[in-house]
Amino acid sequence: MPQQKENPVHPLRFHQHNNKKLPISRKSVRKLEKSMRCTASINSDVDRLGTVLKLSILQLCQCCWIVFALCVLCCVDLKLGADQDNSVMPLAVWSTASHLYSEAQLLADFLSAPQLPPDVEPSQKANFSYLLVLDENGCSLQQNKQRIAVDFVAGASRHRRLQGGGRGQPVAKAVGLKAGNIIPTVLDATAGLGGDAFVLASLGCAMQLCERSPLAFALLNDGIQRAKQCDDNEVREIVGRMDLLSINAVDYMQQLLCSDSVRHKPDVVFLDPMFPEKRKNAAAKKSMTAFHTLVGADEDADALLPLALQVAQRRVVVKRPRHAPVLSGIKPSLVMEGESTRFDIYTLRSMAIS
Repeated sequence: MPQQKENPVHPLRFHQHNNKKLPISRKSVRKLEKSMRCTASINSDVDRLGTVLKLSILQLCQCCWIVFALCVLCCVDLKLGADQDNSVMPLAVWSTASHLYSEAQLLADFLSAPQLPPDVEPSQKANFSYLLVLDENGCSLQQNKQRIAVDFVAGASRHRRLQGGGRGQPVAKAVGLKAGNIIPTVLDATAGLGGDAFVLASLGCAMQLCERSPLAFALLNDGIQRAKQCDDNEVREIVGRMDLLSINAVDYMQQLLCSDSVRHKPDVVFLDPMFPEKRKNAAAKKSMTAFHTLVGADEDADALLPLALQVAQRRVVVKRPRHAPVLSGIKPSLVMEGESTRFDIYTLRSMAIS
């Protein structure tokens, strides 16, 4: 009997079962081919994902090395800064003449600062960023060619006293100095170098000045004492109305609140907290850079206003930069704006003569 010839069949049309080739339907073939294509696509996606992960890990490692390098550089800068700070001290007291040495010693003790002898070498003075110099003209803060001193007899104070505008000056209007009003007693809780206090005293106000910075107190006290010894009777009378206290205004106002006597409480409390300088390159500000650096800003200024509102009998006046926020978030009763500064006024009672 002749053998029947087998027709060739696609290899995927059979599968092995017990060593026998069994036919596979077309539908199964299509499913198998589709499955193989999906498997190939998955393998390709896995390969791409593995490549992305490798690149991400490599970038993460590079970022870590960069952060580490920056940390090392910062540590080096801090160490160098510390070394510089240790080699250059901020302030020393220096008297230019031997007969002023004992007075300079008292200043050095008050400031907790080192004292330099009159015949000190220039190389020794270079070890200090600032010098509080005591000479025949009084006390001054010096840095290189910059010099700060309080002078109520001549200069800007004299010009302001004679030609500043009297009661028409903004600070005078802010405290209520005008016809028909009382001449108030004023507590200047942040005296600084006493510029506004001298103006108010020159207009007849009895002033109490609080200054917590030993450096600012030393400069202001020197200016007042020299003014008391000058030949101008009017200036001596003005500074005679300025009572300077070396005390934190917060502590002083708390003492006033504990006092039963209303006579000790001022009619007006004047606040002019020192703020960080933003225009350091302005010519008018350069002479004050050293003073601001050593004294610093009044970071706790917000604590002053609530106390001042309890202490003042008639009003509180706050001098601020024009665009600065109000102290303690308390809205003033009245605002007087100038070119660069403003006065926030909190009225408590009328300033009129009763």
